[in-house]
Amino acid sequence: MKRAFGIVLLAYAALGENSLLAQSLTDPAPPAKAAQSPVLPAPVLAFVVPGDVDPFGEELANYLRQVEERNPSIASARIEAEAAGVDVRSAKWQRAPNVALEGAYYGVQGRAPNNVTPRATVDMPIWSAGRISGVIQRASALRDAAAAGLQEVRQELTLQAIEQYFEYKRLSARIDTIDQELVDLQAMQDAMERRTQQGVSANSDLALARTRTLQVRMMRDAFYWQRQSSLQRLREYAVDPTFTVSAGGLSPALVLRGELEDMIQTASARDPRRRRIEAEAVAAQASARTAAAARFPALNVQYSYDDIYRHRLGLALKVQGTGLAEFSAARAARLREDAAHERTDAVSNDLRTAIINDYVNYASARARLDVAVNSSTSSEDVKASYMRQFAAGKRSWFDVMNAAREAMTARLDAIDLRYGAGIAQLRLLVRLGATPKQ
Repeated sequence: MKRAFGIVLLAYAALGENSLLAQSLTDPAPPAKAAQSPVLPAPVLAFVVPGDVDPFGEELANYLRQVEERNPSIASARIEAEAAGVDVRSAKWQRAPNVALEGAYYGVQGRAPNNVTPRATVDMPIWSAGRISGVIQRASALRDAAAAGLQEVRQELTLQAIEQYFEYKRLSARIDTIDQELVDLQAMQDAMERRTQQGVSANSDLALARTRTLQVRMMRDAFYWQRQSSLQRLREYAVDPTFTVSAGGLSPALVLRGELEDMIQTASARDPRRRRIEAEAVAAQASARTAAAARFPALNVQYSYDDIYRHRLGLALKVQGTGLAEFSAARAARLREDAAHERTDAVSNDLRTAIINDYVNYASARARLDVAVNSSTSSEDVKASYMRQFAAGKRSWFDVMNAAREAMTARLDAIDLRYGAGIAQLRLLVRLGATPKQ
């Protein structure tokens, strides 16, 4: 038995050393992968953002790094990618020799000195009609899909976190504007109370001032709770219940430049979702190849030892069939391959639509921002003018209240446009592959 086991080890070493070479010489070459998008060089983003500008900002960059480190969705996708890498190594081991050891005990056998019958077998595949290489190709493609899936999760969480961060800042800027308006309204209400007590103005004017103040306070409360909702989402993304955002608004640098088609091409080349779908298409192609190869026999070189035949070395032809089910499985695999390629086209269309929407939102907000800022300044001038005319008896209190409301609305519109352009710009940059500076 010891001698047989030693021979088995020697055969395993001898055959295993040449197993990869034998497989590569006898198995047909794997089919070419589906066409991949060109990989663009690192400085590709220079055409959209000046090199000395960091559109993320320090606070947002630090927060995104915290999300990267703590978010469980990213951690899960990272583990899946590692497991897919292990699957590739496991698939490659199918090319190595397989060892089987048996020791049968038959009890008393007359005068036989040894009633334990050893048997050892070493099988090494030398031709499998492409079955093994198809399994390896599928595992490699799924590894690439898992790596792209990790990047996809990162990108989606980054986009969601950026959106909530900008929403928090936008609402903070709105609250600051309303606080200033409330100060002005309170001063106007106090002045109207004095005028009412002196009999200069009617009680209806005082009621109008109080009603307007209450309306603005209700707006502030609504914005405050919306901001708290955004803060809660930010804390959930970072898995940090104590995370806080700095007070005050944000002045995003609107520096995006470049043509729409160039952005679409760049984003398409870097889109992790598209790369994942393309890798899944390659995996489906490999599955179809493996299913087709299952109809053919496999040729192995085999070494065996037992007490009856002793040492034997030869070729073994193995056929493992399941009848017509193999043909149905092969057709199903080809259909899944076609479906994967169709998904690739659908993802490309979805990405193009998203890029166009963000680009239009950015360009539209940029075009209207200057007009909104000028309108806000003009509305403040009109409000001050109406106050003077009211004091001179040339305007009604209703006109003054309307002017105050229009001035506040103009300021809020300018805030929404500025932050709308900022979030659209960052969404485009993230899809183009931009990351915060370290």
